[in-house]
Amino acid sequence: MLSKNTDKNAISEPLQIHASSHLQAAGNHLLQAGRNAAAGVGDAGSAAKAALHDGLAGAGPELSAAREELNQAGGAAVANVSQQWTDLRGRSENFVRDRPLAALGLAVAGGYLLSRLLRR
Repeated sequence: MLSKNTDKNAISEPLQIHASSHLQAAGNHLLQAGRNAAAGVGDAGSAAKAALHDGLAGAGPELSAAREELNQAGGAAVANVSQQWTDLRGRSENFVRDRPLAALGLAVAGGYLLSRLLRR
């Protein structure tokens, strides 16, 4: 079961790294647009506005690609957690079927401990 987690983490890490590079490129676009805008303010307000608009337009596709990759990584994480939950549920059901008295004893002990903790 540990190898499944490692494989899924290995798949999502490159997506996160790639998304991070897209976000960094978008940030660089915005930084350069800000610099262009600051340089243009001294000359003319309209030139600065155009430079900022061009920088934002260049960052748009990068941000969109980063968002899509983060959505994919999140989907992989949700699938991983869902699979782990299904595995745990199946093992629990098998334990109760194979050892009903032990399961009952664990439930009683857990209930007793929980009631003692909640009283305080």
